[in-house]
Amino acid sequence: MSDSAFQIQYRQEFVAAFEQHQSLLRETVTTEAVIKGNQAVFLVAGSGTAVAVSRGINGRIPARGDDLTQNTCTLQEWHDLVRKTGFNVFASQGNQVQALRNGSMAVLNRDIDLTILAELANATQDYPAAAATATGAPTPAPGKTTPAPASRPAVPSGAAASPGQPPAPAQAPAAEDPKKRFPPHGQPYRDASGDAE
Repeated sequence: MSDSAFQIQYRQEFVAAFEQHQSLLRETVTTEAVIKGNQAVFLVAGSGTAVAVSRGINGRIPARGDDLTQNTCTLQEWHDLVRKTGFNVFASQGNQVQALRNGSMAVLNRDIDLTILAELANATQDYPAAAATATGAPTPAPGKTTPAPASRPAVPSGAAASPGQPPAPAQAPAAEDPKKRFPPHGQPYRDASGDAE
């Protein structure tokens, strides 16, 4: 006969697994609610590869057209079916119905992000004409010049080093005596010329 009857306690509230439950990229795209139909057309308007131009010889500014692209999105159905019998829901630990709903919502929201990432992987980027020279230096805008590099400071007289030796270090100016600059309280301040203020 056993002198102990250990009991196992099961927590009725389930702990959600560490996974993505919400779409992280849905706020970065443009959505449209379709009332009836299976397609939605989005107009993407931009400047394309256009660059700024200057006036022509006749004094007129060359004109251009906008870059307009109509993109068609076809609606599709996506599902996540989890099957549980009523007995399994009744006899299992935790709220099985809530776990079922949370899991399906997480799967569909993650699929939204996967669809957006798949479209971004197929996208192309258009860049204007290169604005750099072969050496990688930026080309100045029309009418502007590139500043010349700063010249080296002049060596003071008498500080030139002999060939093969490093130049002598520059000497810092002598510190000003604060007593001369700020006289004691009640006495007039005198500048370098001796005039009192």
